[in-house]
Amino acid sequence: MTNSKLYAYNSLNGDIKWEYGISYDPKYKSAPTIDSSGTIYLVDNVGTIYAINPDGTLKWQYLTEKLSSSSTRTTINPFIGLDGTIYASNGYRNLYALDQNGTLKWTFNTSAPLHSALIDKNNKIYISVGNNVSSLDSNGVQLWSIETETAIIGSSLAIAEDGTIYVAGNMGKIYAIGGDVEEGEEPTNPPLDPEPPVEPKGDRAILVITLNTGVEKEYDLSMQEVQQFINWYEGKAAGSGPITFAINKHYNNKGPFKQRQDYIIFDKLVTFEVNEY
Repeated sequence: MTNSKLYAYNSLNGDIKWEYGISYDPKYKSAPTIDSSGTIYLVDNVGTIYAINPDGTLKWQYLTEKLSSSSTRTTINPFIGLDGTIYASNGYRNLYALDQNGTLKWTFNTSAPLHSALIDKNNKIYISVGNNVSSLDSNGVQLWSIETETAIIGSSLAIAEDGTIYVAGNMGKIYAIGGDVEEGEEPTNPPLDPEPPVEPKGDRAILVITLNTGVEKEYDLSMQEVQQFINWYEGKAAGSGPITFAINKHYNNKGPFKQRQDYIIFDKLVTFEVNEY
């Protein structure tokens, strides 16, 4: 991203596929973020949040509040929540949450430039502003805020597997905050023995999907879920419906996640078969 344009290159030969012009200043830049459908999100130096289609056309743009009197800017990279919500900052202040159509869901007023932000596996958001590190839920409600001894400027938040937040202050200190594993609690080890096979219960099927990369995926689903997949495929083949379909992995869920889903992209799908049992 340079010269006031976003470029897309062919990874095989390096040729330019397309370019899209934006208001861009190298001092106040954000890296592009891409979701599972291939939509690209970025923020320019005046606070406009862009959603660019995979073919380089504009999907939507949202203009945030611009504080022309402010001389401090820290444009953070947009990031995406588990539900597809897009989060971005305008480089002056505030965290904005937008839905997939570019409609504002909520704004969290930081009153000062937001220096860093991230989201964890539970869809909780963490931000650093001045001397404070705060946590928000997915509705933009503040859960807690901790004041550090020194300002956190120029340092990005990082998160460990146990949920501990790490950040460096500008006086040489590193802060470790929180963590889901309490003191004295031992992390749960996964069972050594493989899980027993799921007994057939009727009205179910194994859906086998083959992608254009040669990868084959299997899912143990109810026939209702299989029919939803078939309806999506036939609708998309007829030219209507979303480009992706989410499949609940059910018994393949591992770790502390409440739910895991595979997003199947229509253009990547070669064949599929349904084996009822």
